[in-house]
Amino acid sequence: MQLALYSFALAEAEKEWPSSSYYIISTGNVLTPEAGFFPNAEVVESAESAESVWSKCLVTRSWRLEQLRRGNIEVNAGAEPDAESEPPADGLKTCVEPNCFNNFVWLTGMAPSQ
Repeated sequence: MQLALYSFALAEAEKEWPSSSYYIISTGNVLTPEAGFFPNAEVVESAESAESVWSKCLVTRSWRLEQLRRGNIEVNAGAEPDAESEPPADGLKTCVEPNCFNNFVWLTGMAPSQ
């Protein structure tokens, strides 16, 4: 999503969506869907373009803002998802499990000793 945001910012300025590449810190490899810009990069088939991810972000944002307008706030704290948890088909999938890169398991429902 972060690269999609950067790509969107460049696309607005340049009037064209840039190609995105990923630098893998642990190996020093660059992964890219196109070989042109990084000649020694590993070319991989991209599951989705940055433009597609950004479009899904906008759909999901609109969906969540509508929920907020109605006074609904979903808290991902280990509860089972309900009908309101299902994003639009053309939006981003929502996460049910905590993010493994987040030091906090949940922001709610934690016992003081954890």
